Amino acid sequence: MFFERFIHYGMRALLVYMLVELYNEAVSYAIYAAFGALLFLGPLVMGLLGDLFLERRQSTAIGAGMIGLGYMILYFSVGQDLGNPMVGLAIVAAGSGLFRTANFTIFFNSFP
Repeated sequence: MFFERFIHYGMRALLVYMLVELYNEAVSYAIYAAFGALLFLGPLVMGLLGDLFLERRQSTAIGAGMIGLGYMILYFSVGQDLGNPMVGLAIVAAGSGLFRTANFTIFFNSFP
């Protein structure tokens, strides 16, 4: 869980810098705000989907894979059009929601 939070906050700091360099300030703030909203709504939607269709350990593995895939898309889409970074950010937000909720349920179910 530590690596996910460490990468998350480091990426948010670099994301602001990258967006301001690539786009104007209004677009950069809009993208950053949309990403923040997706990070808060992700656990609600992805946690529900993970509980209905996947086991906890599968949700953790798939969520971690989605986070890694999203970061790879972000890395390779720097300097590209607006569509590719947004897809990467959406995948990171969805994977973070799936990963975070699955880890919390595994942790809290380990205590009687």
